[in-house]
Amino acid sequence: MLDELINVVSSKSGLSADQTRAGLGIVLRFAQEKMGAKFSQVQSLLPGVDALITAAPQAGGLGALASGLLGSFGGTSKLAGLATLVGAAEKAGISESQLMNLAQQAVAFVEQKHPEIGGILKSAVHV
Repeated sequence: MLDELINVVSSKSGLSADQTRAGLGIVLRFAQEKMGAKFSQVQSLLPGVDALITAAPQAGGLGALASGLLGSFGGTSKLAGLATLVGAAEKAGISESQLMNLAQQAVAFVEQKHPEIGGILKSAVHV
């Protein structure tokens, strides 16, 4: 089902398959951090997701700096998380708007396959 997710999101987002894999890994890593133990439901629905997360670029440079600054000055975790996501996405050649579209498409796919897990995922990634 992971390959189907990649194909659907790639075709709807206009991103290459490699960019889609990287973007999904970034978004799903963020979801994993927010969902904690509940992320095991996503892992059950999408076998192989751990490899996607591991292969995804990590935030660095300005994204990591912005995230750190927001956190140290009392910025919301949502804003700090967004800065981290955007920093990682830039490494894969994905803009902020493309990443948000990709996240929306991924959540919609999961909601279609399993509404309960999709709802949990949606609340974790705020799309």
